[in-house]
Amino acid sequence: MGSTTPSASISPSPTSFPVPSPSVPPISSPQGASGQVVFGSTSAPTSHVEPWIVGPSVMTIVADPNNIYNSMIDVGNSIGVRVKPNCVKVQLFDENCENEKNKTGLSIVVVETDGPNLGFGDDFSYQLGVDPTNIGGNPGGLVTFTGVGNEGNSKGRIKFCTRVSSFESSIAVSFRETNFDIGFDLTQNTFSLGDILMQETGPDFISTDVATSFQVAACQCKNDFSCYAPNPDPIISQNQNLVICIRPTGPNASAVHVSNFNLIMSAGSITYSPVGFGPITWNPNAMTDVTVSGDGDIVKISTSVVADFYINDHTSLQVAGNAFLNFDAGKDTDRNPIYSEFSMSVDVESVDGSGCFQTIMKEIKRVFKRTKV
Repeated sequence: MGSTTPSASISPSPTSFPVPSPSVPPISSPQGASGQVVFGSTSAPTSHVEPWIVGPSVMTIVADPNNIYNSMIDVGNSIGVRVKPNCVKVQLFDENCENEKNKTGLSIVVVETDGPNLGFGDDFSYQLGVDPTNIGGNPGGLVTFTGVGNEGNSKGRIKFCTRVSSFESSIAVSFRETNFDIGFDLTQNTFSLGDILMQETGPDFISTDVATSFQVAACQCKNDFSCYAPNPDPIISQNQNLVICIRPTGPNASAVHVSNFNLIMSAGSITYSPVGFGPITWNPNAMTDVTVSGDGDIVKISTSVVADFYINDHTSLQVAGNAFLNFDAGKDTDRNPIYSEFSMSVDVESVDGSGCFQTIMKEIKRVFKRTKV
């Protein structure tokens, strides 16, 4: 290589590389870039994880014709509607996402994010920068040199992988990995971000077993963890605690246990969350007690029904939540945690003058429904 200052050989306007549906075969890059975008297969998401899904990658070259070092590859992923701000992150790996690399300057590739501006259902974007002055030293080991003879380290490809993950609290739910392959030729003292191959995998799930038959059942229960059903559930009066039990169901349900969950009560425009996800296990508020049965199979939640439900004359409310099931020690512990939703309806006592009659009629209907053949 000579000592001439490198000049940027980059299209002056950004060139977009949209990622269409996975069934589309590889296509050539649009005008302004000489590479090809290769698409990996994308598996169909399940309804349980769609709210946390990490969508397909969309790549755009953001070129700066005046300063090659400011030219970037902008990558964006659509994010599911349940993902909260600051609950998405991107990591840098070597090819095929096997070994994580430092993404802040100790490698030839630098990853930058737009900051914590992600909202519910928004896109998450990050930028990839390549420093051609570091190619010869190959920090991070991401470069494969292909030069022959005097070409030495002047030709080759930079291969790396990024992983974008979505989280619920500290629990990784979904991730998407994308391989990048950037060719370079410095024999003419120029560097271009045009020769780029991108191969994307489908969405994968860390904390979800897609094929699982495990679910979570919920019921109103007694202090001994037994459900009231098939007998009628009690109608909850003001200042009386609602007691709910949740447990895994399905074949071999005893092989798993509830490791983390949240709980939300709602009626009309009123929403109340007595239990939230914690960094390791559930996190109840001060008005809620959570206990586990001796065998670890059932989780009992005792919580107050806040006054707003009664003040607004609601006579029933929806109780719903999301739970993660972990396999017990010695029972297929190499499998990832399983995610499941649960929900049930709870009747509460009316506080107005007509409440007594309504309560009696409701109880009669419930008994009739339970005993109906």
